[in-house]
Amino acid sequence: AVARRIGRQSDRGGSADGTGRGPIVSAAKEYVIKHFSKDLTLGEIAWHVGKGEEHLARVFKRETGQSVFEYVREIRVYQAKTLLLNPAWSLTEIAGRCGFHSLSFFSRTFRQHSAMSPSQYRRHTETVVRPHVSSASSLESRKR
Repeated sequence: AVARRIGRQSDRGGSADGTGRGPIVSAAKEYVIKHFSKDLTLGEIAWHVGKGEEHLARVFKRETGQSVFEYVREIRVYQAKTLLLNPAWSLTEIAGRCGFHSLSFFSRTFRQHSAMSPSQYRRHTETVVRPHVSSASSLESRKR
């Protein structure tokens, strides 16, 4: 019975190892991570993993609890947080590099994921994160 259950789970795109990340979801996530800055479509991602759009959407939601495009937005916001650490880049440049077509959509999406606007996040990192990084590097230089 266990072998049949594992076999059925693998047939549906689930993982036999119990991680909840089958090959379909893993391949889709990998593709999204590599191409997040592009104009992604569900059809393109589904074609890449060799499944239909509806099948990919259903399996992805079942295994991760979020839609494919909720995941795409999550990856884009994560990348934006990294780019916001560089004060030389404008918010418009960061939005474009992360695959957002408009600054307003970028700001709205960022706020939904981070509970603050991109500019608030940038100010927060300047006052909270950077002083710790600077003090750590100054401690390193004092040790030498």
